[in-house]
Amino acid sequence: MSIFRNTLRAIALVALVGSSAPALADSIASEMPIGATYEGSVKVSRTQIPLPPGKWTVTALNESSNNQFNTNATVTMANIVNGRLLGYISVSTNVDLGRNGWQTYNFCFRKDIYFLHFDSAYQREQACWGINHHIFSPTGTYSPTYGKNIQQALAEKGIDMPKVMINTVFRLANEHSYVNYEILLNPEFYGFSSTGESNWASSPWHKDLIAKDPKRRQFLDQVKEQYQGFYPILKNQFR
Repeated sequence: MSIFRNTLRAIALVALVGSSAPALADSIASEMPIGATYEGSVKVSRTQIPLPPGKWTVTALNESSNNQFNTNATVTMANIVNGRLLGYISVSTNVDLGRNGWQTYNFCFRKDIYFLHFDSAYQREQACWGINHHIFSPTGTYSPTYGKNIQQALAEKGIDMPKVMINTVFRLANEHSYVNYEILLNPEFYGFSSTGESNWASSPWHKDLIAKDPKRRQFLDQVKEQYQGFYPILKNQFR
């Protein structure tokens, strides 16, 4: 039996990329207020984001201008269950429509992660998703425009930042828009020990070491099964 609940729901999506929009949208702060909670899906700028099961609460929103003075935004949302971090998500996207495409995303070219599905990586057409593990510092220097970074948000609730998290990454982009969607799960929430986690290369979650631990490999395979349906939902919005 999967350790996850069945998450894929019938989400009615309308492809909004390429629709008319103000030349400079400036901000989505009013749409993503700190403390707002979402279930099922959430619209971030123009992209409808399918969410994992549970309640996801906005902890941070960062907005900044690129070299063309257009606004890009990153929203962070956490899922805390009974005083424990199940995981958090990060969605980065453009607020203002682009015209000439986007720089390619390095994640799409990685060969050293547990899983990667690659379709395209061009300036006006990018599509990939994959699964990796990430080692975290107990403190962070990230200073968002609104809210607090995930370490601070957890510390205020008396929760320690996990040493390692399993990171599922989706990258989609076309000529006008892009989205980087990350789902980070806390293995300790699912019963895995973080003892000995010190760096990325020596972690038992590394693709070269995972074969030694069938339970960890099964967990990653279940993560893959859980989220593979998110990819076409996102990709269909970037055609």
